[in-house]
Amino acid sequence: MESEKVSPEKATIILLDEHKFAEILNRILDAKLHKILHPAAPIKHPEPLDDYIPKSAVRDKLLSSSTLWKLEQKGNLKTYAIGGKRYYKRSEIESLIQEVKK
Repeated sequence: MESEKVSPEKATIILLDEHKFAEILNRILDAKLHKILHPAAPIKHPEPLDDYIPKSAVRDKLLSSSTLWKLEQKGNLKTYAIGGKRYYKRSEIESLIQEVKK
């Protein structure tokens, strides 16, 4: 059957048998499911500061100012600066997190 454009006013209903309808429905569902399971993931380019957390984000949200100061003084936490702003390495902050055993 050759497909041609038909205006909505002249459109006719095509009756399909049960098997043909099921086949078309399955194809549509398979295509939708494939898009859900395998979305085209955008390529993420690493940002220059992804590995660093601003001090303001850590202070009072994870650690108090006095705890940060003590960790810096003991050498357990290094501070990095860019243009007057202070940062911590994400890996160094994560290494401070310890499992609590009961």
